[in-house]
Amino acid sequence: MTATPTATPTSRDAAGGIQVSPRPATPIPLNLAPPTTRGKRGKPPRHFVDLTPAERVDAVTELGEKPFRAKQLATHYFTHLDPSPAAMTDLPAASRDTLVKGLFPQLLTPVRTMQADGGTTVKTLWHLFDGAKVESVLMRYPNRSTLCVSSQAGCGMACPFCATGQLGLTRNLSTAEIVEQVRSAAKSLADGEVPGGPTRLSNLVFMGMGEPLANYKAVMETVRRLVAPTPDGFGMSARNITVSTVGLVPAIEKLTKEGIPVTLAVSLHAPDDELRDELVPINTRWSVDETLDAARRYFDVTGRRVSIEYALIKDMNDHAWRADLLGEKLNARGKGWVHCNPIPLNPTPGSKWTASERDVEDEFVRRLRAHGIPTTIRDTRGSDIDGACGQLAAEEDPGMSQGAFRTVSRLRHGYAPAEVDAFFDRARRVYEGKAEGSLTGRDVRGTAFDLVRGGYVTGAVDAALDRLEAAFASRAREEYVARHGREAWTAQLADGARTLDARLTRPDGERFAPAGRGEPAYDRADVDALCRRLVACFDHREPMSADEVRSATFGRRRGAAGYAEAPVDAFLARAVEILLGTE
Repeated sequence: MTATPTATPTSRDAAGGIQVSPRPATPIPLNLAPPTTRGKRGKPPRHFVDLTPAERVDAVTELGEKPFRAKQLATHYFTHLDPSPAAMTDLPAASRDTLVKGLFPQLLTPVRTMQADGGTTVKTLWHLFDGAKVESVLMRYPNRSTLCVSSQAGCGMACPFCATGQLGLTRNLSTAEIVEQVRSAAKSLADGEVPGGPTRLSNLVFMGMGEPLANYKAVMETVRRLVAPTPDGFGMSARNITVSTVGLVPAIEKLTKEGIPVTLAVSLHAPDDELRDELVPINTRWSVDETLDAARRYFDVTGRRVSIEYALIKDMNDHAWRADLLGEKLNARGKGWVHCNPIPLNPTPGSKWTASERDVEDEFVRRLRAHGIPTTIRDTRGSDIDGACGQLAAEEDPGMSQGAFRTVSRLRHGYAPAEVDAFFDRARRVYEGKAEGSLTGRDVRGTAFDLVRGGYVTGAVDAALDRLEAAFASRAREEYVARHGREAWTAQLADGARTLDARLTRPDGERFAPAGRGEPAYDRADVDALCRRLVACFDHREPMSADEVRSATFGRRRGAAGYAEAPVDAFLARAVEILLGTE
């Protein structure tokens, strides 16, 4: 393995890979002392929906119930859309409580709903079990109902015009956390809570928070639950499900082989690499042409026409010549395989960009149609409640963006508000040059707060600390490059990556020391899987962000059955430091 990080690109080689500057003769040493970590990683509780039909039978049996109870539970969940004990009148009362407690933990808690379009557009803010936040948007039309679901809390793709992309990635959602958004929306429609009378959920789009193909396993398991016939699933048509991506080419290729004819939507936003590298940073790994080639192969195999999503940004990507270039590139790959959806850019707080003027938008569409490309301006429903494309930011209220944090109940523990407020106030003043002293990304990562009853929600504070760490790391990189040059910076990163090499190249199951007897530990298979992704990242075979490492979750074990937590946390903190330097 060549331990060279996947960023600081200087050119794109013939195969589309990333090349880094050569290592200078005298590299500058990189201090990689183990930083302090802020908390433990954990997966969402096991939920009935996470299990296959066969696994559901096993789970029910383990709880002392008859195997046929699994089908009854599936009927209540997927057909009746109500897994509450009160609704399970065909089960004995004692069995209901046991099964619900064991298989239906509350994963999502609705915190706030906002409505637009006469109540037919509904945005819901959800709190997940660990305090992370996501949003979903339900839209009812005269002839269909569509739900826009989130697949990640936040997003690691960092598209600068997207509110979600500016949050960074908190973590992936589990299959059940995604499906619960669907069930809740479907029940709301079935109960007639959305104006227009009772109806069913007919369409679903993975266009909420997150990059769906970066959470491939959970998204595909969700799709399988959606299309499985009742009572094992919702019985939806795969043709009414759209999976969006910014262009993770290997994942598109994998989706092509699934044999499930969902609609693929590619968020392109620019037809040339120079601009798309800025608007969609993953383009520095897979170019426009590579992305379009993968999309065309998806059409060839599935027969499903691909959607090209294109946010029209004033004076940025809305030029007539770019419409011509887009039309030419799409036609170069054949006719009839693609449909283009220009989207007037939806406003986001603090953004320097706005939507294109109407005459420019019209000319862009005219040019595409002149090339024979079917083109439809995308609906921007929900923009007035920040529920349209690119606007989801999971904000509690406007004050959140100014640094306020929600507190937990008086019976629960959270971070001490006085300590948190003082730290963030100092950090902001240092960052803005209004206070003496300095802070580094490592200083931020090593910050610890006391736990007190009724304190700030730890997940929200940790997410803010992650963003602050990235900001200081970015500034340090810029200052270092300005003083010593980009080659010296790249050499530091390469040397740092090599320090991880010895452990990454160990066999699965042997990368870290086992935990002591009875001590909590991380699941070895989960940790090894993340390490294999890091190997692929450093070998230029798969992109990976610091956020993805930081938000990784592992199953829990005890004793020698798992890896000791401390060395894993320290190692991953080093990996985060290396990856932050490449972003």
